[in-house]
Amino acid sequence: MKRLFMILTLVLLLLLVGCTKPSKFLLSTNQVTIEVGETTFLPITFQNLTIEDVTITASVIGVVEWDGLVLDAKRIGSTTLTVTYQKQIETIEVNVIQVQAHLSMITTILEVGKSAKITLLNFTDYEAFTWTISDPGIATLNEFYVLSALSEGTVTISLVLNSDPSIFGAITVNVIPVLPILYTSQTILEVSDTVPMLISKVAKTSYDDYDWEVSDPTVIQLNHLYEVTALKEGSSSITITHKTNNLVTTSMVLLVRNSNISNPTAEPSEGPLYVKATNGTGIVQAGEILDIEVLGQLDPYKYRYQSSDSTIVGITDTGKVFGIKEGIAKIHVISKKDSSIRGSLTVTVEGIPNVDYISRIIAAGLGEEGYVEGLNDKNKYGEWFEYPNVAWCAIFVSWCSNQAGIGIDVIPKYSSVSYGMIWFQEHGLFGYQENYTPKAGDIIFFSDNDASHTGIVVSCDGTRVYTIEGNTSGGVHQRSYNLTYSDITGYGTPNYPLYQP
Repeated sequence: MKRLFMILTLVLLLLLVGCTKPSKFLLSTNQVTIEVGETTFLPITFQNLTIEDVTITASVIGVVEWDGLVLDAKRIGSTTLTVTYQKQIETIEVNVIQVQAHLSMITTILEVGKSAKITLLNFTDYEAFTWTISDPGIATLNEFYVLSALSEGTVTISLVLNSDPSIFGAITVNVIPVLPILYTSQTILEVSDTVPMLISKVAKTSYDDYDWEVSDPTVIQLNHLYEVTALKEGSSSITITHKTNNLVTTSMVLLVRNSNISNPTAEPSEGPLYVKATNGTGIVQAGEILDIEVLGQLDPYKYRYQSSDSTIVGITDTGKVFGIKEGIAKIHVISKKDSSIRGSLTVTVEGIPNVDYISRIIAAGLGEEGYVEGLNDKNKYGEWFEYPNVAWCAIFVSWCSNQAGIGIDVIPKYSSVSYGMIWFQEHGLFGYQENYTPKAGDIIFFSDNDASHTGIVVSCDGTRVYTIEGNTSGGVHQRSYNLTYSDITGYGTPNYPLYQP
């Protein structure tokens, strides 16, 4: 029995010895380059050892020093560090070089027309350097060290320290054409929906200039007309890359989901809302109306409507969409009951409008004549503006302008009378009562020590001015005034787009 116990103990000891890893050190690299004055870590890791177990010597003294694993570059030069543990010997070649000027940019790929600042990371005095640019025809550098891309190509920005030419640096930037914006009117599709892929005109390229790639062709299918069809629920990205310059690339993600209309007699109870252009493209001529459909919507007044850029696309309080001027903008439809129930549509506006906006805004105002506010100034115009219980004469003007499809760069969206008047004055679009005769479509401003009331000019006969105003006698009414009426301060004169009947 004693003999068996000794044998088992010996076997156990052999197993324990066999499972123990040998003591040694490992090098992740045997070459280190470091700038003078900088520190770094020695590329050594240990197995059943510590730094105290090894010996480190340098072939050239004074080039570097070390404290534990921290290596400190003292002067320019080269040295070989020899690391020894028992019979294991390894070497590390260390090169200490002159300090370099390190440059950084948020991106080294710039589109033509874009700019980015160059940052000097390890020096504070930018003016202590001489800066040069390899090709000023490709990009220019201003006094604030902002690089502006002018034309396609590759450019190198270099700098040299005036007091020590051995200290220098450089950064190379690729200037590429304006990147295309790849989009569809809808980013959420129902199964079987088909929508065209669109590329922004800014890129000045055609669809055939790109290679097209669909990440998951089981979710969406792209045809030869560059239309995508939703096949099943899921998501898939579409990437386009320019055939002659692979730096020119962009992508977008499309989601395919089944609609969530569980009760056709009630408004949608959860998002997202499916917002579709009835023409299938979301493209509208400037000045024209784009019809949209919100799947499952029963009462348009139960939703808020917003435009991401009201100088390009307008949308009324019932969801009527106007193209205002050429460009791309998103419209958003949001449930008033639950703001998480929302959807969006991307609208592309093309061309130049030829619309009688003056007649439109006057018609919008006259169409509201007789409207009466509720208790505490409650009114539908304030609800649209999301200021439902305030004095609303200015809001009424803004509402009429929006209903007419007029951009906020023509008539501002304002709730404060003084703000509206100042806006026209600052834009050089204001005529004071004493030296201006109003005309249809002008915005009238009244003052009683301060800007206090506003409305829309319907007409002027040379003696009197006729208006449609909100928040007058508690509602919307037509009014008329002698042109010399003392409370009239003057008139905003909107710069409506040219109309040629």
